[in-house]
Amino acid sequence: MDNPGAISLKEVSKVFSLPEGKRSFRDFLNRKNVDQGLGLQALLGVSFNVSPGEVVGIIGSNGSGKSTLLQIIAGILKPTSGQVSSCGRVGALLELGSGFDPEFTGLENIFLGASVLGLSRAETEKKLGCIVEFSGVGDYLDYPVRTYSSGMALRLAFAIQTQINPDILIVDEALAVGDIFFQQKCFRYLQDELEETTRLLVTHDMDALSKMAPRSILLEGGRLVFDGDTRRAIQVYLKYSQERAFGRVSKPLDAGKSQLQQEQIVSNISWLEPTPEQLSGRGEVLIQKAAIQDLKGDSASLLNTGEVYRFHFLINVSKSPMDLILGYIVHDRHGQNVCGGTSVEFQGGALHFKDPGMWKVSFDIEWPALRVDEYTITVGVGEGTQVRKQIVQNWANHLFKVTSSLQGQEGDQLLYLPVSNVEAIRL
Repeated sequence: MDNPGAISLKEVSKVFSLPEGKRSFRDFLNRKNVDQGLGLQALLGVSFNVSPGEVVGIIGSNGSGKSTLLQIIAGILKPTSGQVSSCGRVGALLELGSGFDPEFTGLENIFLGASVLGLSRAETEKKLGCIVEFSGVGDYLDYPVRTYSSGMALRLAFAIQTQINPDILIVDEALAVGDIFFQQKCFRYLQDELEETTRLLVTHDMDALSKMAPRSILLEGGRLVFDGDTRRAIQVYLKYSQERAFGRVSKPLDAGKSQLQQEQIVSNISWLEPTPEQLSGRGEVLIQKAAIQDLKGDSASLLNTGEVYRFHFLINVSKSPMDLILGYIVHDRHGQNVCGGTSVEFQGGALHFKDPGMWKVSFDIEWPALRVDEYTITVGVGEGTQVRKQIVQNWANHLFKVTSSLQGQEGDQLLYLPVSNVEAIRL
């Protein structure tokens, strides 16, 4: 491999061995590992390639192997088996500030941290002004780092990393450093100043990831379970997350409907049926079909600002009684959540379903002044009486594709809010 920025992994596995007599309770439960003397299996047969300049997200639940994978690529850890190769200078934002000496001043730690990253003293002196300016801690450089807040120390560590000009940059949960202004600076740096740098990003901020990384890799239990479009990766990740949080129905609901139920469906609605890949959640309630109409009763895919639209659902309820919350989320073309709402705000509480079976439910929304663009809409049903405490029963992820119209208004901003009471006073 002679192309700077390229990364290749072939059947990479990592086992953290434990001495006999000091095995964890997890190892005791995982009898196969104990019998084979393997210890903790952090990665198992992971293979993928990253092209130079590509931006790839790595997502997964806590303990799925993300940090182990990044440390192997960075050369901090060696794989138990498999092959890893990368070309060019690798920079890693892993455990920011962990190499600082708390008794050293901020200035001394800059030189210490830069030397660990391979910069000479002369190079560090040349870049010192940029590091201090980026970190925003210039007034505290002569104070010991032990007097810094955790945010200040992280900002200083991130600022040092920005000066090594790597061919490959690995970022592990470092996208939420400092306050909002510093976070914006970090995003601009990652997007604008590293256009030709290969970037691997680990974060739990799905909105940020969807905007920065066109491709994402999903790890579960140390295995690679998805590699592809980030929006699709997030959708699969949500399925796993919802199953862990709320469980999964062992026997799927019968999607068939009797002739009587078919006749009860309003015939003038253009229903859209979600695919199995779009559905996630516990599954004791299933969204069989959904539709969007204007108030004239016509199917709607061009949504005009200020106009009211009606969402229709056909849901299959498997048990009763149940209190259910209906809702929606609007996503932009990057997959970021733009806005949304639930039936609780309007209803003042959950909808009560006293009988199982097929139900048709509806709610209205007024379309906001979103930038003229294409959007997708996720619709969902949760069980409970409060949004923050609901059990996600069923989401139909990115079910609708719509276009927003500002009806003559233009602008680059995501949300258009007209100004008023304009005045000019000569002083």
